[in-house]
Amino acid sequence: MEDLKQTTSDPMNAATGASADLQAMLEHLRKCQQSVDDLQKMVPEDNMTIVVFSGEMDKLIAALFLATGAASMGCQVSMYYTFWGLSALRKKTVYRHKNLWHRMLAWMLPTGVSQLKTSKMNFAGIGPKLFNHLMKKQQVPDLKKMLELAGELGVEMTACTTAMQIMGFDRDELIDGLEVGGVATYLQNASKSRVNLFI
Repeated sequence: MEDLKQTTSDPMNAATGASADLQAMLEHLRKCQQSVDDLQKMVPEDNMTIVVFSGEMDKLIAALFLATGAASMGCQVSMYYTFWGLSALRKKTVYRHKNLWHRMLAWMLPTGVSQLKTSKMNFAGIGPKLFNHLMKKQQVPDLKKMLELAGELGVEMTACTTAMQIMGFDRDELIDGLEVGGVATYLQNASKSRVNLFI
């Protein structure tokens, strides 16, 4: 009788032990999956973020070449314009309701891409004309058309709110289709990007 009880209990013990082992394995797999999910969240996506700090024609050309090229390849591109880079986004010069310093900045800074200088060989304004001529000859779109193309390709363009406040620019002075955001906006995009550039 005792032998029968032992024979009966052994399979039950074995089944209980197997079930516990299975539960432990499933829990381990769940933790592994959670770790993989956490790591995937940390891995940047195929995005590109460009900080446009410079307000010079040739550097903006380079930034837009990269942005439109990446966007045409399916990347999500965001461009964050700050300080001198904001000059490229200005559509008009406004003096009204501004203090003396902001009026001086409004007067001294370029209004839009057509007034940007080159970082080298500017030659009192001859440089930009030369580059525009060479670009037209090579059938390369000018800066205005490149900005429009960037918008058509879905490139997200954001003007830095802090720089706007410092330099006295209001939203209505800038071109249409822009987002306005602070450092948090840039960092959020940058943290999701494999490529981060400062131009």
